[in-house]
Amino acid sequence: MLSTTETLSHLFSQGFVASEAFIGDADFRKRLNDKLPKTSKLLCTNSRPDPSKYKIVYAVATNRDIPKELPFFSKVTLKNALKTLKTLNFSVSISAIEVDAVLEIKKKEKPAKGKKLA
Repeated sequence: MLSTTETLSHLFSQGFVASEAFIGDADFRKRLNDKLPKTSKLLCTNSRPDPSKYKIVYAVATNRDIPKELPFFSKVTLKNALKTLKTLNFSVSISAIEVDAVLEIKKKEKPAKGKKLA
C-alpha cells in the first residue's frame, strides 16, 4: 500500500506528465480523443493545443488544509509540477474534496490481513 506522500506525489506527477504529453504528442491526443465523449472531443489532434485554454485541477479527497498541510515531499512535487505547468501556460489549481468523517475513520482502521473494509 502506498503512503500518503507517495500517493499524492504520484498524482501530481501524473498531472504533469499527462499535460506535457497532451501539448507535445499528437499520438497521445489521438488516443485521448478516442476516449472522450463527443461533447469534449478535440477538433484536430494533429495541432498543438493552446495550454492557456485548459485548466488543470488537482483534486484531493481530504479534510486537511491543502496545500499547507500536505506532507513535505508532496509539497515539493506539487510546487515543481505547478511551476512547470504554469511555465507551459496552463492554468493550474489545487482543491480539497471534503471527506465524510465516517469514511475517514474507516480509512484509518486497518483491516485484518486478507480482509477488506466494507
